[in-house]
Amino acid sequence: MKRYRYSALLLFIFGLYAATGWWGLSLSPISGFATLVWPPTGIALAALYFLGLRMWPAVAFGALFINFLIGAPLWVALIIATGNTLEMVVGAYMLRTVFDFNPLFRRLWDTLYFIFVCTLTPVIAATVGTFALVLGGMIAEGQILFTWSAWWIGDSLGSFILGGFLLRWLFKPRFVRSRNQWIELSAAFSLLIAANFAALMQLVPIFNYLPITYFFVPYLWLAIREGARAITLASLIVSGFLVFETIAQIGLFAGQPLLENMFLSQMLLGILATIFLVIAATMEERRVTNALLQRNISELERALRRVRSANKAKNDFIAILAHELRNPLAPIVTSLEILSLDKGEDEEHRRLRERMASSAQTMRTLLDDLLDISRITRRGFRLQKSRVDLRQIIQTSVASVEGLMRDRKHTLTIIPSEEPLWVDVDPMRIEQVLVNILNNAGKYTENGGRIMLLSTRTKKEAVIKISDTGIGIAAERLPYIFEPFQRSSASQARAGGLGIGLSLSYRLLKLHGGTIEVASKGEGTGSTFTISIPLIHAEQLSVALPAGKELGARKKPTPSPLNIVLIDDNEAALATLEALLETEGHTIQTAGDGRAGVQKILLEKPDVAIVDIGLPDVDGYQVARSLRRQGFTGMLIALSGYGQDEDKQKAYAAGFEHHLTKPARLSDIQSILLRAKSAAEEVAEPLMKPAV
Repeated sequence: MKRYRYSALLLFIFGLYAATGWWGLSLSPISGFATLVWPPTGIALAALYFLGLRMWPAVAFGALFINFLIGAPLWVALIIATGNTLEMVVGAYMLRTVFDFNPLFRRLWDTLYFIFVCTLTPVIAATVGTFALVLGGMIAEGQILFTWSAWWIGDSLGSFILGGFLLRWLFKPRFVRSRNQWIELSAAFSLLIAANFAALMQLVPIFNYLPITYFFVPYLWLAIREGARAITLASLIVSGFLVFETIAQIGLFAGQPLLENMFLSQMLLGILATIFLVIAATMEERRVTNALLQRNISELERALRRVRSANKAKNDFIAILAHELRNPLAPIVTSLEILSLDKGEDEEHRRLRERMASSAQTMRTLLDDLLDISRITRRGFRLQKSRVDLRQIIQTSVASVEGLMRDRKHTLTIIPSEEPLWVDVDPMRIEQVLVNILNNAGKYTENGGRIMLLSTRTKKEAVIKISDTGIGIAAERLPYIFEPFQRSSASQARAGGLGIGLSLSYRLLKLHGGTIEVASKGEGTGSTFTISIPLIHAEQLSVALPAGKELGARKKPTPSPLNIVLIDDNEAALATLEALLETEGHTIQTAGDGRAGVQKILLEKPDVAIVDIGLPDVDGYQVARSLRRQGFTGMLIALSGYGQDEDKQKAYAAGFEHHLTKPARLSDIQSILLRAKSAAEEVAEPLMKPAV
């Protein structure tokens, strides 16, 4: 009897797999075998999860049957079926045994783990299937990536949308609701269906720029009030509407080619399902936690610790992200500085080097902006204010973007104020703001455009206006342009970046008591950014600008040769920094770990020691403390990918005089080394004002 039952289940699953697979492949498959809509993965995942891995033959024969039926040679179909089967077996195994997964999705970790499995396992089928098609000569080389991507997307969403629905509803099919709860549930789903029809008919044109807006309210309602059960059903309903709209060539993405329409629809569905399933899981987890908190005070304490831990984990993650990205960037930047010293460099090499240097600087700026946004958000940001003439900051900012302007063949016109613009600001941060705005103007203006910077003053404020003839900003985007991760148009999205530069500029100016505004008549008409910063009046100044003094940077003197010890476990970073400093005439010795570095420093007694913080045996802080205890009086410079304020404070407390954030530029290092021979001057300087 058990054998018949098992055979019947195999036949049933085979039939469902084959039927839904045949339907999925009828929706304009890519290369004939990869489709963006692939329900069989959801059916197979649920079957193997509930009925056991012994159901794998149904998946294997279903995949073999479909692929053979649509024209694949038998051996190609066998390879594809192997990949599809392995994908489902691995996915079900991970859900059943690897982690204590609960398909009720009442814990955030369950939801994140399920998303991870649905994202990871389709890589197997997509890779094996695409490889089989290549071996069989069934797709051209130029179609490989496109085919693999469609295969992966279709399998991922099939597992996530249909699989998530089946897992949640079959694991606990019965549920009890009060009369009022049934009314509320009906109202929420009615609103969802109405939202689908509104999207289909495009009733609110402005929502077409951000289609998720149509579904936001009903999805959020269901996520908060009804949880994962309702969200999985809602996603299945929306998927039906979107597939219908794609086939009928109507709705949100009407007018697009069929494949592009289907891709956009599937991406919208995936975003909706992911975001709101996570929200639903978070809300359900919170409800369960709150119920426990009412009965047990110790649960409250544990919950609070989890919140603190999550917040710390976020900050740690950002710091680690910056550190891990800065480490490989450091030898690149240093190597480029070494190459720049070659006086026999030909024009082609110079152009390539400058392009690489510009890209490296862009990456560094993105990392800095990301960290700055994080620090401002959690109110851990400190300004290093001083009284300066704003015209000087403008001049250094313009110098920073000259390369971009030259490469894009822009005409940059500077109209400086004839009067001094004394302000009390953090010069580095105001320069950061100006460079951000000028860079945007340069990037989003077609080659050969015009950019103008005008500085003037009112009675109380210094005013800077930066205008360009670029792509402009649509009227509906203007109110949101200073929000994080916002872009004014698709052209900005193609230009790259994180979309946080303007938001960061807005927040930095707000910290200074200043403002930034933008004006644009629409796309293709250019933009004008107006920056206002409070002026310092004459009676507030402790020093005056000497008459006739020219603004501008003076050439920095080069430090006399020094004995320097470098300690870093990153061989590439160590070798490139050593080579760079040797070109400046310094005597360099190196060590690859903390203990060896301490011994070398105590033996050689160098003028300067540059110590990486993240050493493998003892960290840089321990190295500094050990050297100071043993009487080392030379200059200690910390070098680290961690650049937050608390990291710098920790370095100073350990005995470092200076802290450099990777990738350190030669000019940063030189400005510190200039002081190494003047011990009296070094002692006289405040410890908390290092050059970074």
